[in-house]
Amino acid sequence: MRQLWWEGAPEDSHLVGLKAGPVLQSAMRLRTIIILSITLPLGACVSFNNLKSAGELRTSPDEGVVIIGAPAGTKLVVHSGSAESGKFVADGFLPDGIIGTADDGFLVRKLRIQKPGRGYALVSIISDKSYSANCGQNLAMFTVKPGEIQYITTFAFNPSGDRVGVSNTSDLPSAAGYIKAKFPEIAREVIQGDVGVIEQGRCQSGGGVNYIPIYMPRRR
Repeated sequence: MRQLWWEGAPEDSHLVGLKAGPVLQSAMRLRTIIILSITLPLGACVSFNNLKSAGELRTSPDEGVVIIGAPAGTKLVVHSGSAESGKFVADGFLPDGIIGTADDGFLVRKLRIQKPGRGYALVSIISDKSYSANCGQNLAMFTVKPGEIQYITTFAFNPSGDRVGVSNTSDLPSAAGYIKAKFPEIAREVIQGDVGVIEQGRCQSGGGVNYIPIYMPRRR
């Protein structure tokens, strides 16, 4: 089990769902409405909801299904990005990815296949407060295989003051059992995905360059 420590995000962070003052909350709501009105007709990038039916597990040639274990009530923020010189550089404009919480211990989502040298990483979480990995801190990065249902990993989080311990373990049998129970008509096998550790290449707060991701909701 690898322990990764992240710093707590400041109150004026850009992170989705972060507690903020009334003025910032109103600005974020307005920004969300504007973004949705512009981007909903254009396509789908970010998955906000878990898949609920067997039909939703059907994928196009450029998609795969991922299963990620996480504790109840903790919102995960997963971004697409590239591995550059041993660091993960998240996409700042219209990233693919995931924002949301687990149902009964797992997130089940569709993600688009990324080109070689690219993938996805857990960049922040929102629980009692919001936490993000800053420059040089470790991230869990994974790739998606076309047409497969792949279990990535199971995360655990241990908040301590303004920091959170992030650890991950592998439990493929539990993930496969969850899919079999929830989607009994699905015959496809759940496979183990690859997950590695890479340094955060973007600065979330303090020093370096801040970036504000702009999201497009993913159509199922």
